[in-house]
Amino acid sequence: MELTFSQLKKRELICMDTGDRLGMVDDLLLEDNCVKALLTYGTRPRLLFFRSGKPKQIPWERIRLLGKDFVVVDSMEDLPFEPSRSRKKKFSSLVEQLFQ
Repeated sequence: MELTFSQLKKRELICMDTGDRLGMVDDLLLEDNCVKALLTYGTRPRLLFFRSGKPKQIPWERIRLLGKDFVVVDSMEDLPFEPSRSRKKKFSSLVEQLFQ
């Protein structure tokens, strides 16, 4: 599947275990011409000048699914931030069914 950065940047990050929203993809971390991590500022106001702090890294190995409108991260273990809002458990079970 081909995907441009501008298409990826519009997608929301969601935790597969809990259904929590982690934010939007803001940038990529590249190393040796390969994607090493996705960077996010977490959930925040849509206006860019309200960003604060350094972006959080989600290692590429933790990405389970690149959907049309979202990116699924396998778990929250060892991630450097907490999610803001929970989604219904139905989303988590739906994603689990996709990987069975």
